[in-house]
Parts: sequence; C-alpha cells; structure tokens
Amino acid sequence: MSVVPTESTLPTATAADLSERVQVRTLPDGQRDVSVRTDGGAWVRLHSTRAPEAEARQWVDRALGGQAVPALVAVIGPGLGYVIDELIARRQDVRIVALELLPELVALGQQRTQGTSRSNPGQVVVSVAPGFQMQPVRWPAAALEGEPVVLVHPVWLQHAPATVESARQAFVQYVFEQRSNEDARQRLAPLYLAQTLQNLQGIATAPDVSVLDGIANGEPLVLCGAGPSLDRLLPTLRNNRHRAWYVALDTSIRPLLAAGIVPDLVVSIDPTGLNGRHLLNLPTRRRPWIVSEGSVDPKVWAAFRGRTLVTRINRSDPWPWLESLGLAPTVLRAWGSVLTTACDLITRMRPASVAFAAVDLAYTFGQPYCRATAFEEDWEAERVAGNLASLEDVWAERLRDRTIPEPDLHGRPTETAGHLVAFRNWVRRLVLDTPGCRFANVTGEGILHGDRIEQTDLDAWLTNAKPLTGDCDERVRTLVSRAHHADAGAIVSAIEQVVESDVEPWTGWEERVPRVDRAQLRRVLTHAARQFRAFKEPNDMTATESDWIDVPFDASDFSAHAPLQWEVDAQNVDSFAYRIDGKTMMLSFKVNFSSLTGYPSNELFLRIPGGHRAARGTANTIWMNSLSGKEVGYATTHPGLDVIVLFRASELNFPIENKWFFVFGQMTLEIQ
Repeated sequence: MSVVPTESTLPTATAADLSERVQVRTLPDGQRDVSVRTDGGAWVRLHSTRAPEAEARQWVDRALGGQAVPALVAVIGPGLGYVIDELIARRQDVRIVALELLPELVALGQQRTQGTSRSNPGQVVVSVAPGFQMQPVRWPAAALEGEPVVLVHPVWLQHAPATVESARQAFVQYVFEQRSNEDARQRLAPLYLAQTLQNLQGIATAPDVSVLDGIANGEPLVLCGAGPSLDRLLPTLRNNRHRAWYVALDTSIRPLLAAGIVPDLVVSIDPTGLNGRHLLNLPTRRRPWIVSEGSVDPKVWAAFRGRTLVTRINRSDPWPWLESLGLAPTVLRAWGSVLTTACDLITRMRPASVAFAAVDLAYTFGQPYCRATAFEEDWEAERVAGNLASLEDVWAERLRDRTIPEPDLHGRPTETAGHLVAFRNWVRRLVLDTPGCRFANVTGEGILHGDRIEQTDLDAWLTNAKPLTGDCDERVRTLVSRAHHADAGAIVSAIEQVVESDVEPWTGWEERVPRVDRAQLRRVLTHAARQFRAFKEPNDMTATESDWIDVPFDASDFSAHAPLQWEVDAQNVDSFAYRIDGKTMMLSFKVNFSSLTGYPSNELFLRIPGGHRAARGTANTIWMNSLSGKEVGYATTHPGLDVIVLFRASELNFPIENKWFFVFGQMTLEIQ
C-alpha cells in the first residue's frame, strides 16, 4: 500500500479553544478554521482557510498520480473531511476508512456534513486513535480485490509519525479481516445454500435463538473455548459448574464432556463437515442445547433434534427466499469465528458478568488447540504419515512459518496468527460496546487483554456472583415450549412450487452462488417437503414421531467397497423409506435389477437417510437374489457411521452381476 502525504498548512493566530489540543474559529464566510496542537506545543492549521476543497483536490491528485480512485482508500487524518468528499465525487462506489488521531475532529467532521447524503451506509468506516477500533461492514467483493491507497495528512506525518504508523497497521489488519471473511463467504456459498435447504424442516420447527434473550439476566456466565489452556482449566471449570451459565464453542464440546462438564449451550456456525465432527459421536447421551446456524452439517442437526435453537449469520442464499416463506431467524454477528457469534449470543442473554475461559487466541505451549478435540485423530495420522516422534513435532510442523508474535496478557511475546488477532480485536470492541456487563479473562495465558477485560481466575471471579435461579436446562426448555413456529403447510406448498419451477429462486441462486446443482437441490427440497408432511406435529419442534418418509432417489445413496461398484437407477428402487420415533429409526429398502460391476469385494453400503448416523451397532437379516441364486445376508451398523453395511451370510465377495442383483430388508437402528 502506498503512503502519500498531503500539502502542509500554516498555523493560525487566534482561535476559540475546543479542547487542549483543538482550536476552532468560524470565518466570515462560514468556513471553520481548525488548528491542532502538536506534541511540541505548536499550533498547526489543518485546512486552507480560503479554498479547502481545492486543497483536497490537489491532495488526491498527488496521491493518485493521474490514476483513477481505487475501490478502497484509507485516509489518516481526514480532519473536516474535504478529502473524503473529493474521493466520493470522483468515484461514487469508493469505500473509505477514515482514521482520525483526535476524537474532537471526528465530531467536527460530522457536524460539517450533518444533513447531507454524502455517502451510502457502510461506505465510510470511521476509526479513532489510540485503539483504531473499526466496526466490520459487508463490502462488495470488488472493493477488496485491488491494492488500496493510503493518504496521510502531512501535519500528522510530521508531528505524530508513530501514531500514523499505528493507524496504517490497523488499516492493514482491517483489510486482512475483510478479505478473509469475503473469501470464506465465496468459498462456502454452495455448501451454505445446499445444507441450509437440507436443514429446512429443522429450521422451520426449531425455536428462534431470540428465546434466550435476557435468560441469564444478572447472573454470571462462562464462555468456554478450546484454546490450549483448557487442559489445565478443566478441574476448575468442573468444580464451578453449578455457579454460572456455561456456553461452549463447538470445538470445546468434546473435551468438556470427556471431563464430565455438560455446558448449557454450545454454539456452531461452520457448515463444513470437518467442523461438524466436533458435535458427532459425543461421549455422553446427555447433550446441551445447541445454537446452530441454518447451514451447519445436516448430521449435526439430526443429532441434536429437539435441542436446537436456530440462528443465521447473514442473508446469503437461500435466506431471501426463506424470508418470503416467513422463515427469518435472528441474525447473530459473525466475523470469521464462532467465538464472535458466541459473544453476540451471550450479550443477548444479558448476564451480569462474563468470564472467558480457554480463549487463548494464541498457540500457547506451542499447541494449536487443547487436547481431546476432534483434531486428535488428524494429529496422530500426521504423526504416523510424517514419521514424527511426538505430537509436539506435529504441532511445530503445522505452525511453522504461519505465526506472528504478539504481546500476551503478561506483556511477553507469544505466537499467534493474524486471524486470531482479528478475533481478539473484535472481542475488545464488543466489551467496550457492552458497558452494563463486567468481563474477565480467566484463561491465564494468550492475547485476550484490553480495556475493561479483567485478568483473574475463575474462583475469584465467581466469589461474589449472584447464584443461578433454578435449573438452566429446565429454564431453556420452558422458553422453548412457548416458542412460535412457522406454518408448515404453507412452506410445503412453496417448496413444491419451487421444485416444479425453472425460474426464481433458481435464476437468482445461479447468479449469486457458484456451482449450483439444480438436480441435487430438487432432491433436497423434495425430501424436506416429505419430512414436513411425515411428522405428526409438524409445527412442534418437540415432535419426534413421523410417518413413513420416502427418500428421493440419489444414486450416491448406494455404493460398494472399492473396487466393486453398486450401480442403481431410479427405476431399480421399489422402496427406500424410513420413519422416526425419538432416537429410533425403522428403515425399509427393496432394490431390484441393479448391477454390481468392477471387481468383487464383500461390502455394499446403503446411506442412512435424513442426515442421521448410527448411535450403536446392530444387525438385521436381509434377503438377496442374483444369478447365483437366492440367499440370506445381514445388514449392520457401526456407531458414528452414516451407512448401513450389507454382507452375504458367508461374508464372501459379492458376484459381478449385470442388472440382476436384488436386495431387500427392514431394520431398526438407534440414531444419534
């Protein structure tokens, strides 16, 4: 980013004091003459008293060197904002970050432009020293693609170079944050669309997250992360479990449950299957309530059925269409991390105090996370594949050349990353914007420090805390029972219209979302409509009993252990249907005239429908027919898998068959 100074100005002789550092006088023509006091004690004029607009034009001309105004510009020391006016006049869609060194100047600039429509909402982001905190905004992707230009007022460049450099670094970090979030939005857009539609029946029947508004009023709350410090904090968290609300980030749920700590709420917003692993195959049947984004892995929605509160983090597709159906869950803010969404949630709960536990936001002890997360198996696989001696070696390889130093809460340098610093800065802003709540960091390590964030331990923090009022789980259940639900009948009608349509919302989705697969999404919507019709009480999220649900045909539901291939066409499926009763699924299937090709193996796979996974192993008898004859086989499930495995009774390889393989059966299994 190029840093371009502006024209120097002359000091004024007389003025009225606005503060110890700013003087303002009004000229006969109504213009304001503003001077600032430098650290050396001299008064220096910020703008020309005769032609500030022309001065701003010259400033921009020199900065751009004949080039057009770029999509993004930073102005360090905008003063009364003439240069901002000039930039917008040259390019109406420019995005500007204004970094001012004195708060009095921000107020003066706002007074000068009061009553005008100088910019669109979010076009100008204003930030003030010393913290240079900036609110995240949603900018078009094009605004972040090119190289920004930074304009620096010469008064500050000459008299406050250290503060100017701090402003420049803050801008660099802000652009990094904006780009990271836009990249995530674009990369995940197809998955976000598909999985939100897969979860449609759950979204419509789950209570909105707003039922939690004020639920912790005046009480203490602990927000648990999965930072490396969680390992040593677990005993203290377990001992104080009854004294505060516990809200967990999804990455921390497995180590918490393994230590016997069941939080009240867990928050999940990441749609990837990698992140969904944290919430599947949990080590206890007692699960917390989950605050889930509509796009989270459908297997997670299935596993937490009846204990889900729905939210969303933006209005990306398919939400505009869902809003037309009356489905508009409360938006919780997200800034690249589930931590930011959890912070927004807990402020809505209105606790008297919040303690951050294991929110290191740094690679404390050289670890990327605490132990016992879903990443353990990945680390071990990397250790074996890389012939490494220990997990410490795995972590060192993962973090090599990917860290930056940052002062920790003790003032010592610690290793972290740019995105973790961004999340820390977001939390700092939230703390400052929530004056009615006390905040503490009980992690003991890491980089979470700043104004109004006390550094203490959990026992001390809870010493004088207000006791909880009743059982937290029961309080949530009571509020959930009163929640309003959408009109299922109207939603089913709308879904069926879209399935038959070739226009909206399809054309809009294809314009905004890459790689839209209409055939796949039609199957997803058809399944959702059948789910709505099947459940006995479709407007009651506690309903767990359904009628039979026919599964829309999808060839990927039928597969085999390589190199064998099980080829099934739609006309081959005589029956593939299921029903749900609580955590019990009954599945019926009959496949005729299918083919087994490739090379023999002894396992066929039938995907468990509805996004469900088996909770425990079971087995049922099935029947098969091929040119080799009729025979008995068996179907079995394995805990945590989303497929049923089909075997011949002898467990010998299946024969190669061309359009003459039949299999049928019915089995009952426990689902997560």
